[in-house]
Amino acid sequence: FNSLFQLIMRVAILDLGTNTFNILVSETSPDNRLVVIYTSKEPVKLGKEGIHKGFITEEAMERGFAAIEKLIEKSRVYKPEKIYAFATSAIRSAKNGNEFTDSVFNSTGIKVQVIKGEEEARLICLGVRDCVQIKDEPVLIMDIGGGSTEFIVTDKNKIYARHSFNIG
Repeated sequence: FNSLFQLIMRVAILDLGTNTFNILVSETSPDNRLVVIYTSKEPVKLGKEGIHKGFITEEAMERGFAAIEKLIEKSRVYKPEKIYAFATSAIRSAKNGNEFTDSVFNSTGIKVQVIKGEEEARLICLGVRDCVQIKDEPVLIMDIGGGSTEFIVTDKNKIYARHSFNIG
C-alpha cells in the first residue's frame, strides 16, 4: 500500500562553474530514477580578469548574480520544491569566493556549497556513469573546465583514482 504513495520530489540544481552557470530541474520517478525536466545555462566568465590573481572581479560578480537570478526565474516555472547550489573552481580558489556565496545567500536564500576538487571529480564520475555505459575494465574520464581539470580512473563500480588540477 505504501508503495502506491511514493514521494516524488522535484529539485533544481545550480552548478556555478568558472565560465558557465547551469541549472537542472529534475524529479524522482515512481521507480526511483532521476527524470530531467529542464536544463539551461548562462555564460558568466566568472574567472575573467581575476582567476589568475585569485579573486573574482566586481564585474564578474555582477554577471554571476544576474545569471543566477535568470536561471532561478526560469526554473520556477517547473516549481522545484528545493534549489541546491554548488560552486566549483573559480569560487573555490578565489580569495573573495565567500563574499560571492554570502551575497547569493543574502539575495536568494540559497546556500551555495563550495565543493573541493576531489568531490567535483567524484560527482563528474557519477554523472558520466549515469550517461555512458562503462564496463568492467577501467577507463579514464577527463573533464576540462574553465578553472580546473579533473582526471578520474573508474570502472562501472569503483573509482580507482581521482584528482583535480587547478588548470582550466
